[in-house]
Amino acid sequence: MKKITTIFLLFFLAGFIKDVWAQEKRSKAHKTKINALAFSQDETMLASTGWRTIKIWEVSTGSLQKSSGKLKRNTWSLSFTPDGRYLVYGVTQSKLAGGLCPVSVWDFRDSKAAVKLKKPTSARAFHVIAFSPSGDRMVLGNVQGGIYFVDALNWSYLGKLKEGYFSNISHIVFSPDGKKIAGSSSSGAFVADAETREIIKREKKGEFAAVGWENLEKEIVLDSSGHIRRVGSEETMYETPFSSDTSLYRDTRNAAISQKGDILVILKGDLPTYRMVDVWDIAAGKSIMPITPLGIVSEIAISSSGRYVAVGDWDGSVQIWDIKSKKMMHNLYDPELK
Repeated sequence: MKKITTIFLLFFLAGFIKDVWAQEKRSKAHKTKINALAFSQDETMLASTGWRTIKIWEVSTGSLQKSSGKLKRNTWSLSFTPDGRYLVYGVTQSKLAGGLCPVSVWDFRDSKAAVKLKKPTSARAFHVIAFSPSGDRMVLGNVQGGIYFVDALNWSYLGKLKEGYFSNISHIVFSPDGKKIAGSSSSGAFVADAETREIIKREKKGEFAAVGWENLEKEIVLDSSGHIRRVGSEETMYETPFSSDTSLYRDTRNAAISQKGDILVILKGDLPTYRMVDVWDIAAGKSIMPITPLGIVSEIAISSSGRYVAVGDWDGSVQIWDIKSKKMMHNLYDPELK
């Protein structure tokens, strides 16, 4: 009996060592967990951030274009400006900002140092950054529920959403005409006027994982039961296999809706060591591309047209998948990481 047990343990240990070795040999974009991913509006670039580093990749080739080098603080959110000139990111607490969490603007094309905005700042890092289609407005959201508006033409602070807070903001998106924003959070969903910053409609109860604009016209939200519907309506428009139980980590966005509101990307699986990603055609109500990631997923992103999906892992790897061809295009690799 002892001999059988010993043999079993040796096989188990050998398999474990093999898996660890394979993971270490695998291509990596960053040294540690991926905190955020963002495609540029024209889908030519992907930004990724791991521990205190931001990198910009070319989508078509998977080649590394720019690296921020080591930053002083950890980064939790990324967003390109619509024209692709700047990359905006939110960081953790900074002594230079009085112990608050600032937002920085990086002119990466000219290799200029990032500039911190004096306002807004928050006691918690901004996890969500969204731009209006024209690029004149920026909206920020954090886990405390604060929603802040910025004039993105001169980077001046405009003020907060006027009616309350939403805990753990997961997504904020502008309407195609830029006049409204819709948001999802762990404590409700809302639609607001982007100019007056006033709530148009809201749902105070329930968890919502993602938000989008169906046919570029009306908002849709994904609730914790996998139902897609309008804010404030109990009528289910579409059913999906999403379940909030798949969100094992609070800082992991577990769903994303494409800009046109036709494609949904969700995380699936219920064990800390096992994750699946599914790309779902919302109107057809079916999976169009299941993805088996190379590791435990920490972040997902979908491009503006819904063609590309980026998947980031806890070990620092990032893959770009092409929904049209249903294949992985690139497993991103930084040659400096050996």
